[in-house]
Amino acid sequence: MFKRIISLLLITVSALSLLVIPASAAETAFTTADALTVLRHAVGSETLTKEQAAKYDLNGDGKIDTADALIILRLVVGIETTGSKKVDEAPKKPEDKVVTSVDEFEEHFAYASYYAISNIKVRVNNYNILLDLKEACEERSWFSKYGFREIYGSYGSGAVSIHLTYKMYIPIGYADRTGKTDNLTSKEKASYKKLLEIIDEYIPEKGTDYEKVLAAHDYLASNIKYDFTFEADDIYDALINGKAVCEGYTWAFKAIMDIIGIESIVIDGDAGELHTWNMVKLDGKWYHIDITWDRPTNGNKSLNYITHEYFLVTDSYMKETHTWIKENFPAAVTEYKK
Repeated sequence: MFKRIISLLLITVSALSLLVIPASAAETAFTTADALTVLRHAVGSETLTKEQAAKYDLNGDGKIDTADALIILRLVVGIETTGSKKVDEAPKKPEDKVVTSVDEFEEHFAYASYYAISNIKVRVNNYNILLDLKEACEERSWFSKYGFREIYGSYGSGAVSIHLTYKMYIPIGYADRTGKTDNLTSKEKASYKKLLEIIDEYIPEKGTDYEKVLAAHDYLASNIKYDFTFEADDIYDALINGKAVCEGYTWAFKAIMDIIGIESIVIDGDAGELHTWNMVKLDGKWYHIDITWDRPTNGNKSLNYITHEYFLVTDSYMKETHTWIKENFPAAVTEYKK
C-alpha cells in the first residue's frame, strides 16, 4: 500500500516542482524511510516522538502530514527551487512579550502574512498603540509589503486583537509553499491554477532570470486590459477576467515571481494618482517594473500594444513620473545590462 502511495507522491512531486523548500529542510538529510514514517503518521498508523515531530514539520504549520512528505521526497529525488535559486526562509514565530511601540508589530505581521493568518493577538503596554497602528502601516508601506487589504483592531485586557484581510496572492503563496490548497476559495483556486498554467506555458523553465521576468511582464501586459471602471483590483480580476487596475497587474506579477523563486516586491506610491508597481531583484541589484504603464492607454480603451519603457529601470528614471517613500524600499541605482 505504501509503495503505491510513494509512487503516486513521486508523480505529484513532479507536478509540484515549484513548491519552495524551507531552508531548514534543505540543510537536513532525509531518505524515503522518513517520507514513509510521515505517511504512516498521516494515516494514523504510527505515532511520532517529539523529536520526530520537530524534525518533520518542514512547512512550519504545526502539523505532520502529506505536505511534509512531499517536501521530503522532493529533497530525496533532488528537485530544486526554480528561478534565482532563492530558498524560502520562514519567519520565526514572535515571542509572547509586551509590545511597546508600533515598530515591534512588524515581526507579528511578517509571521501572520507568511502563514496567511487572519487573526492575531498582541500584548501591549497602552491603548494608544492601536490608535497609531493603521497610520503606521501606511507610513511604513506594510500594506504592500505584507499583502494586507484591510486591518481591523480592538483593544481589551492589555492586548490588541487584530483581524487581517489579505490580497489574494497571500493565501495563494501559502498554498504554493505548503502544497495545501483546501483552504483556498474558489476564486483563489482558479487564480492559482491559472498562475501555474502561465508559468508552465510562457515562462521558460531553463531561461535566465532576465528571460523569465521579461516573459512574465510581456504576458501580463499583453493579456490584461486596464479596467476603466476602477473596480477590478486583484489577481482573479487580472488573470481570469482579463482586466484590472494597477494592483491587478502588480500582484499577479508578484505571485508569478514568488512561485518561480525570483525576489520581487510591491511599491505603493503615486503617479498622478495612487498607484502600485513592482521592483525585482536581478543579479543582486533592484530594478523597477511598471507593467500598467507598459500597457499604454492614454485614456483610449482601444489601444492594444505594449512597451518596455518601464521595464528594469532605475530610481532616477522612475522619479520623473512616479513618487514613493524611498526609505521604505530598496534603491535602484544601476541601469540594467544584459
